Amino acid sequence: MALQLDAANCIGYTADLDGSISAWRIDEHAGTLERISRRPEAHSGRIFAFHLDNTSKVILSAGADKAIRAWRLTGEELCIVGRTEEMILDCVLAIAYDPVTGIVLATGMRGIIKAWRHVGELLKPISLSSVQKINSDGLLGLQFDATSKIIVGAGIDGSIKAWRMELASIASSVPTKAHNGWSRAMSFDTSTSEYVGSCGDDGDVRAWKLVDDVLVPLGTATNAHPDGARGVMVIAKDMTVLSCGDDGVIKSWKMQDWSIEGPALDISDAHNSVIFGMRYDPKSKLLLSASMDGVIKAWHLGPDGESTLLATSPATHRFPVLTIEYSPKAKTAYTAGIDGSVRAWAVSGGEISLVATAEDAHCGLIRVLQQSEVTGLVVTAGEDASLKAWRLLGGELTCIAVLEEAHDDGISHIQYHGKSSTVVSAGEDGVIAVWQIKGSTFENVTKVTMAHTGTIKLQFDGQSGLLFSGGQDNVIRVWRLSGHKLLPVTTVTESLGSCASILELRYSASSGILAVGGSNGMVRVWMFLDDLLRPLATFHQAHKRGATALQLDKEGKTIWSAGNDKSIRSWKLIGGGELEKVCTATESGTGKPFSACPKQGHHCR
Repeated sequence: MALQLDAANCIGYTADLDGSISAWRIDEHAGTLERISRRPEAHSGRIFAFHLDNTSKVILSAGADKAIRAWRLTGEELCIVGRTEEMILDCVLAIAYDPVTGIVLATGMRGIIKAWRHVGELLKPISLSSVQKINSDGLLGLQFDATSKIIVGAGIDGSIKAWRMELASIASSVPTKAHNGWSRAMSFDTSTSEYVGSCGDDGDVRAWKLVDDVLVPLGTATNAHPDGARGVMVIAKDMTVLSCGDDGVIKSWKMQDWSIEGPALDISDAHNSVIFGMRYDPKSKLLLSASMDGVIKAWHLGPDGESTLLATSPATHRFPVLTIEYSPKAKTAYTAGIDGSVRAWAVSGGEISLVATAEDAHCGLIRVLQQSEVTGLVVTAGEDASLKAWRLLGGELTCIAVLEEAHDDGISHIQYHGKSSTVVSAGEDGVIAVWQIKGSTFENVTKVTMAHTGTIKLQFDGQSGLLFSGGQDNVIRVWRLSGHKLLPVTTVTESLGSCASILELRYSASSGILAVGGSNGMVRVWMFLDDLLRPLATFHQAHKRGATALQLDKEGKTIWSAGNDKSIRSWKLIGGGELEKVCTATESGTGKPFSACPKQGHHCR
């Protein structure tokens, strides 16, 4: 039914279906097991939870008799050292123990964590100031690390969850969907208090890393055990995950931390001044860059990090550029900047040529423009706090919609989703506003005041309604547009460390990857999963004096960055794929997969 191992003393413990527990001596040289103690009827009925604390050597068991008992092997006898006096209402399916405080944590089908303190030969109930419930379906696994005070649980709904326990309080957390069906087992490596393994009815084995109390996915062994995975163990020092399943096979997997490698591409002095805008077309491998030197450049990027300069904008039309957009379908780039004008450029072959100019489109500089392939519209926002929409027709940029004074101060950033005609704007006044293009104007849908302090950058996924905002205040906020409301989802403070501000955001909706560029030259990457931002990797000095522009590929695995140092670089995000299979355990002398369940038709329990 259940197995626990004291590797240091070569002792194994088993819990059987009849409610008995046994201790076994393991002779690894002779390859033998010898039962040295057995406690029949340790519980009257089946044992559902069985746990050995390797620090104190206390064994905890909970059974169908709705009792929890503590045991210790003394000599060659299993002695009871603690028990609950009351009948537990909930069937206990998972149990954990803190040898420092003597606190026992248990949970079951109702998903409520309860606590007892080991005093003498009794387990006395204690109340937790915050009783946590993962969901109505309950928990199957529970593990507690006394050093970090972190609790990790696995749910019947396929989720895993981490809490931090302070005194007699359990801080709330958000569950992470890990498996389809039940999460059958979970392992938390307490040597580092970082790595977690999980497995479930879907046959998958997954590895996770606990970063700032948030579970970050490291990789998945998809369909590792086709009939369902039943057991998992994480060994952090070897970055190894062991698993077993209803197929009776034990397998070993290699896990890998997320990292940023590079630069693969490094174009020094790509421009003569700071680069504020880049756009990448994955189909043609074309990268466009625009700078305060007034130059637009088109680069072809090769598979091995090489780059070829294809074209440069003509010297007769050079004005400091703050923003650039590109339509691969029309092979047209749009730029705006210091002079308040909007320009359209034809990008073809080895030439960038001016097509149209909207002179003095805004009073003062234009910080940002956005273009939609769906509608063909270009939306601009200026220092004059106005929003305008333009269409390129017959070699002219025609303004078709205007809203003056959309914000009290200048607009620092916008996002435009053409399919829904939605525009999101962020102002120097700290307001984030949502608009609909209706006829010749912009109608307000909703707004949030005091979203950030200082300049704000935005990324909006119109399909999901997710909005990411990052400010000069070094804070990242995630919002969800629901009907006529912008609802807060999660917040990350000091996202780039201390004394930094956010200069750029990029989000890949298909992969959930969010890349952030900072004033300190840092590029940092998160994954948005189950309404949490999960930190993946950081490159501390991607650029000198600030990372001002970013681009992501669709998978979120390649990042292009540009900065105040006038360079363009590319980086590879490593991690998060399939776990590498190392080996399958085989029976000695046969070469066949080792079977924990050799009898035909018999399944592991």
